[in-house]
This record gives sequence, structure tokens and C-alpha cells, in this order.
Amino acid sequence: MPQLLVDEYIEITNEYRKKYGPKTIIWMQTGSFYEVYAWNEEDEQIKVSRNILQIRITTKKSGNNRSCIMAGFPDHSYKRFEKRLLKENYTIVYVDQIKRDPIERGVTKISSPGCVFDSDDDSKESILMSVLIEIENDDYYGYYSIYDSNRGEIRILSIKNENEQTIEHIFDNIGDIISENRVNEVLLNVISAENIKIPETNSKILFHYKKIAPPEQLLEALPQNEILSQYFKKYLSIYENVIDSLELNKCLPHEIANLIYMLDFLKDHEPIFVKNLPRPIVDGPNQSKYMEFYNHALQKLQVISNEGNDLLKFIDKTLTVGGSKKLKYLLKNPSNDIDELEQRYKSVDLFLDNRKLLHETKTYLKICDLDRFYRRFAIGKINVYNDIPRICNINENINILINIFKSIDNSIYWLPNDTVIQNFKEYCGDLIYTFSIDNCKSSGNVFNRDIVPELDDLYFQCESLNQELELIRTYLCDLINEPIYLKNTDKDGFYFETTKKRGSRIATQLKDKNKFDLEISNSTSVSKISSNNIKKISVELCDLQGQILSLTQKKVSEKVLFYYDTYFESSISVIIESMAWLDVYYSYSKLAIEWNYVKPTLVNCENSFIESKQLRHPIIEQLLSVEKQAFIPNDIRIGFKESYLLYGVNSVGKSSLLKSVGLSVIMAQAGMFVPASEYTLCPYNKLIVRIGNTDNLFEAHSSFICEIREANQCVANTNNRSLVLADEFCASTERESATQIVTSMLLWLNEKKSSFIFATHLFELLDAPLMDKVKICHLKVRIESNSLIFDRKLTAGPPNERNYGTIVAQKIFKNNKFLKMMNRCQTKTSTRTDSNRSRYNRGVLLSECAVCAYSPKNEMSLPLDTHHINMQCLANRDGFIGTFHKDVVSNLVVLCKKCHIMAHNGGLNIKCWEQRDSGNVLNYEMN
Repeated sequence: MPQLLVDEYIEITNEYRKKYGPKTIIWMQTGSFYEVYAWNEEDEQIKVSRNILQIRITTKKSGNNRSCIMAGFPDHSYKRFEKRLLKENYTIVYVDQIKRDPIERGVTKISSPGCVFDSDDDSKESILMSVLIEIENDDYYGYYSIYDSNRGEIRILSIKNENEQTIEHIFDNIGDIISENRVNEVLLNVISAENIKIPETNSKILFHYKKIAPPEQLLEALPQNEILSQYFKKYLSIYENVIDSLELNKCLPHEIANLIYMLDFLKDHEPIFVKNLPRPIVDGPNQSKYMEFYNHALQKLQVISNEGNDLLKFIDKTLTVGGSKKLKYLLKNPSNDIDELEQRYKSVDLFLDNRKLLHETKTYLKICDLDRFYRRFAIGKINVYNDIPRICNINENINILINIFKSIDNSIYWLPNDTVIQNFKEYCGDLIYTFSIDNCKSSGNVFNRDIVPELDDLYFQCESLNQELELIRTYLCDLINEPIYLKNTDKDGFYFETTKKRGSRIATQLKDKNKFDLEISNSTSVSKISSNNIKKISVELCDLQGQILSLTQKKVSEKVLFYYDTYFESSISVIIESMAWLDVYYSYSKLAIEWNYVKPTLVNCENSFIESKQLRHPIIEQLLSVEKQAFIPNDIRIGFKESYLLYGVNSVGKSSLLKSVGLSVIMAQAGMFVPASEYTLCPYNKLIVRIGNTDNLFEAHSSFICEIREANQCVANTNNRSLVLADEFCASTERESATQIVTSMLLWLNEKKSSFIFATHLFELLDAPLMDKVKICHLKVRIESNSLIFDRKLTAGPPNERNYGTIVAQKIFKNNKFLKMMNRCQTKTSTRTDSNRSRYNRGVLLSECAVCAYSPKNEMSLPLDTHHINMQCLANRDGFIGTFHKDVVSNLVVLCKKCHIMAHNGGLNIKCWEQRDSGNVLNYEMN
């Protein structure tokens, strides 16, 4: 007994859900519809059809008088419904009719969020990420690669595996890659004999988790070469193996194994994904040439984010997709090579010195996403009527731009060399020689005459038949001196149509003379005129048009594949890269002009540093300009022994200042001008941040654990070429531990000669032993008429008001009763905690006189005083006496009233605190 269609559907559904997970839907073709079936109305495919696709659910008679539940839609509208399901992270399996008599069905392709080829919408991305995790003892090792489904681009990400790496570290890397590359789908293979606990994720990305046995054979060179040879046939050579030919010889065996897993996954989805692939790009670990980022620095500094409210959104003034991608790459990979950066600055200056280049670039750099466009060439899948005229116009514009820039400066480093340009012009000329651009835009043979003689012959035959039809139409028009129209339908083929009245007149004329044996049939409103010969011509024309369509597709595919294989690597790809650089420098120049950015001055020295005048935040500055507010810039110098401990009231802009510094370094080392009036930089190799607790793939860790994990990254990786930015580090634990940890971190960074800014509310740090090596400063706030005035200027020394949290809270709370309660609590707390602490430094306890050991017995006793060893009158307006602040613990001593008077009258000479093996001892003399 033949299997019921619904049972066949359910069987296929179970097979593929086991392979790709529960969010897998089968679309089965029946006639000209795609349909889903179920016995139960609550089955996933029916709920999806009702709730997501919003198509009608009905029943269908099946065998044994049973009715199954079904839904469907016309197969020509599949793209519309596919997009809806992919947006919800479903995998769609297409089961098409591959044979008609008898009907035979098979899986023709599988679409999922990271594996869908969309030639209709250049704005949609489809990125697949493959991860291979290996567990050895208690250490975890991760290997990563990504694939762009619309560009065919493969990248192997060689991320360094640290010692004692955990699964959390692996998922940290996964989170960064997902965010930075807009990944849609993740293939996760874990080499393990036992089940391991994968961290819970809050990611909306589709994950495929699979535990696999150790792929011992797949890690060997010979099997890897054999498999890659099947995927990269055009790179085969008798002189070297395919791994060497692909320049993957520096990749680890596990990295190549991960690549193979990804290629197999893609091939299972649709063979087109692995057709004519370009050489994989290996992104090596950033060791010397590029800046390294730690603790999700790009996300925390809002350089790049999935939400789009980032630096890239504001500074991206590129004109093309290729330029925008290049700009994003440069922001993710800032260079520390001074020579390379000077070349980039020179290219920006080229635009600034020749302003007309901005207009000419904007005029001619109107090109599509060329990487995506030429991927269609690579697989021989183009729309010749749109794509050929389009690319010819683009090629013309590119040649104009190359000529313009070469006429100004023939030595521009990003311009292609003469050989590449000549090769590219040869390709452009062959396109024009081969294709009839006018016919591509309208109709007719898309090839010029004699390019494809078989097509010329087919078109000639069509033209002869069309002339026969035109001869008959002219004959009919002449019979009644009225227009007659040629029509064509799938059902009736070609025929002539006119009104019934005119048809009657023609019928009268044909009685005497029917030259073409024509027959007239009438419907309600019109007359149709045909003949056996016209029907024969219809069949012949239909057959010829089918042959033309098939042969045209074949020859166009062959030709564009030839262009791709002949010219892409040698010239087209170089031209695409050149146009991307041109677009980037156009964008950089527009920024420099419109937003008054300055060219950085680069210095090569032992320890990295920044010195900037009037430094601004590139995002906040633009947001404030819309609100008619001016951004307050600051002068800042950061380097070894010139790092900052930054205080300030909430909302005064501490975080903004930190981010201004970080963003300016990234921009400068990406080759951009920066928002400042002057900017000098010795480039950094590492940027380490400790700002907030980023929403990553983990839900299990407390804020404090996240902070300490990120601090550990800082301890492990900082050096004299590192910039460390920390905002309220250890704010999620109690003050004693926080002070201890932050002090240790500051000492460590100073020992490593790192540059750093720590924004904090911990005033206990003022008593730390390294304060003479760190600049104490705050962002100024004034209090006038019970109002806070945010000056936001960087000011030396700690703030005068240290209870600024209470001051801000009083501006927000509106309930008078609560405010009075808060003031009473403040008074009680101050009485209890502040009465025995110095008003100059809370770290100084007023317990007993350091000279005579007098200690107040009760509130009626004479209180103790705080004496400045180096007198306050010696301090400058910022409170500094030479290199130290007047209120540091080492400059303060507790005295009773009697001893204090003696100190000022000369009877007591207090010299300093001395460090002895028994501890700190006051060095003084009685006169």
C-alpha cells in the first residue's frame, strides 16, 4: 500500500528535526503550492502557519477516510514566507517535485538564518559561524570560522587559546564574534566523550549544539587535503597540496577540521554555497601590527553594537557597502604601525588639499556591493537584463575615478598598479564586446552578433515567424482599415483579437477571399481570429523561446564564470579593495571637514602615551549639537606616571571622558583624524576596559565575579603599551574589599608602566601608598543657590564636596517628609562616623595625639586637631605642594590643642613620618 502523503511528510519532519532541532519546518511541493501537513492541530508546523505565516488552516481528505490538517501557499511567493520564518530562527527544508510522472519528491535545498542566498535584497546579511570546542583535562580550546552566504567569503579566526581556559572564556569569544560580525547562526561541535554543561544563553541567535567523537582522521593532513580538494578544485596544483595552495599551512589541524565541518554543513543546505569558493581568509591573532582588545572593549566603548547606536553609525559617511565594511574592519583592527598610519593620514590630506575630489568621488562612486555582486558571477547566477548594464556602468565610473586620482598623484598607495588596471580594462572591454547593453535593457539577444551563433540562428527563426504573424495582421487591418491586435496566452497561444463588430466585417470580407485560411470565433465582447498555421507558428515560437531562454542562461552562466575565473583574483578583487579604501578616505575627510577633527601627531617612544588639547567625545558631541548644547572639551595627558584617578558627581561625565580617550585612540589608530584641537600619540598595542557589566551570553555570574574576571584579564595582559580604562571598578562589593583590590590594581599598572584612568567614588584610595605616582583629579561641579552647576572641566585634586551622592539625590526626591528623614539620617551618621575622623582626610582617625598620646574621654573633652606637616599655605590653588596633595595621610598628623600650638610657635618641630621595621613613626623634635 503506497505511503500516505501526510505520513511521508511527518517522516521527513522527524528526520530533519533530529538533525537541525525542533524549529525545523518542511515545505512540501504539491503542484504549484508548498504545503504542510499534520494529524494534530497543535503540531509545530500548523501553529507556525497560523501564528507566524498567517495563512489559512484547513483539512484534507487522506486515506482510510481520515482528514489531515494542512496549510499552504503558492510556490511563487515562497520568499515572502521564508523571510518570516528565518526572522524567527527557523530552518526550512524544501521538498520539491523533481519528477512528474510518476511524481517523485526530494530535498532540493535547506534555508536557515545563516544559510540563505538572497540576490533580491543587498541589505540583508546571512552569516554562519562554526565553532569547534576541544576539551583536554580541564582546559577548553576553541576554534572559530565564519561564512558569508551572500558573498561566499570564508574567514578562519585564529584566536589565541590561553592556558587554563574555561568554557566561559570560549563563550566570551563567541559572544564577541557574534556581535562584531552580525552572526545569524552558530554551528557548535564539541569534541567530548561525556556530556558537558553548555552555559545558558540569552542570545537570540540560532545555535546547533552537537557532541562529537574525537575526529582523529580529520585532524591528519592527508584526509584534510583530500576533503578540501573537493571544495576548492580550482586551487589544485601538481606542485603543492591544496592546504599550501590555499595558504592554510599555518592553521592548526583543529582549525581546518572546523572549516571542514562548516563546509559540510553548508553543502547539506545547498551545494551552491560551496560552489567556486574563494580562498579562505585567515585572521591571525593580533600580536604586533594591530591593537588587541580585552573585556568586550568595542561594545563597552560603543564602537560597534548590534543596536546600531554606536560610533560606526555616527562616523560612517561612506558611499558604498564595501567602504562601510572596510571602515568597520579598521575600527575593529586599529594599527600600531606608525608608517602605515602616516600613509592613511596622507590620504586624508589628499582630499583636504583637493576639495573637488569629494564632489567627484560622490558623483562616480555610486556602486553596489561588489563582493556580493561578483559572488553571483562565481556561481553563474546573474540576472543578465539588470546585472550586465549595471556592472558596465559601474566599471565606467571606476575607470573615471582611477584616472582622476592618478592624474593628481600616481603614487597613492591604495591605487592599483598599472598591470591590474590594464587587466581590468581588458575585462571591461570584453564585456562591451560580448553583450548587447541595449538589448539587455530592453529585449532581444543579450549577446552581440556572432558571439553565440546558435542564438543568432534561433532569433532569426523567431523573427521570420513573427514576420509571418505581422503579415497576417497587416492583411486583416487592410481588409477593414482598422487596427487589429496580436495576443498571446498560455492556453491559446498566438491569435488576433478585435471587437465583435469589426470581426463581423472581417468575416464578410473573408467569404470572398480568405488568403490565410483564417477562422473567426466570437465571445461575449470580442472576436478571436486564428488558423491552423497560426497555431503551428505559436507552437514553433513557444519552442524557440524555450530554446532561447535555456541557451541564453547556459551561455551567460558560462561567460560570467569565465570572467570570474579569469579576472577576479588578478584584477577585479584588487579594484574592489581599492574602491573600498577610496570610500573610507572620502568618509574620513568628510568627518575632518564637517566636525573639525585634527590630524594626530605620532611619536615613537618606549612607553605609549596620549596628549590632547580640547578632547571631545565623537558621539555625545553630535547628540548635543541637535539639542543646542555645547560639549565641554578637556585637555588631558595620559602615560606612565601620568595616569589618573578621577572623581566626580554622578552624571558629571566621568564615563564620557574615559570613553572619549578610548574612542580617540581607536580612531587615531584606524587612520582617522580625531575630535580635538591638538592630539599627540605614541600608539598602543592593547586596550583594556572595565566599564559596566556587558550583557553577554552568560546569565549565571554576579556583577562582582564579572568585574574580577575582567580585572584578571587586565593583570594578565597589561604592559607599557597598554591603555586601561576603568569606570567604578569594584562598585559591586563592600568598600574595604574594593579599596584593597583597586589599590592593588593601581600598583600593578604603575609597576607595568601602563597608561590608565580609573573613575571612582572611593575616597579611601587617596591614602593609598602610590598616590604620588597618580594624578588625582575630578570633573568640576559648582553649587550655587542650592543648584548643581556642571562645569565638567578636568580639575586637579579631589572634589571639595564628598557627599555629592546625597546632593544629587536631594534634587530627585520630591517627597518633603522623606527628604527631612534623609537629612536626619545624614546628621546622625555624620555625628557617629565623622566626629573621630579628620575633615581633611577621612583616612586619618582622630584617636590620640601623636606626640603626647592625649585622647579625649568624652564629648566634653577638648577635641583633637589635624596638623599639616608641610603647611597649607605652601600649596597651589589645586592643593598641591610639589608632587603631592596637601591632604595626603603622609602630610597629616593628629595633635592635641597644646601640641598643635607648640608646633605653630616653634616649640615642636615635626619633620615627617618615617617608615621603620616597626611601622610608620613620627619624626619630631622638642625645642
